[in-house]
Amino acid sequence: MNLNPTAILKNLGSICRAISLIEPQHIVCIQVNDVVGLSISAKSIRRFRLLS
Repeated sequence: MNLNPTAILKNLGSICRAISLIEPQHIVCIQVNDVVGLSISAKSIRRFRLLS
């Protein structure tokens, strides 16, 4: 099983952007940065832990 981490990160970013369009208050869930690749804010991680 060969997973491409870059593709996974891009998919996560796309999903998050779609969510942020539907639910603007969740726009900080994942910030995709073309240079770094993917940057997840600590606030959002705490929010996800509270929701799950």
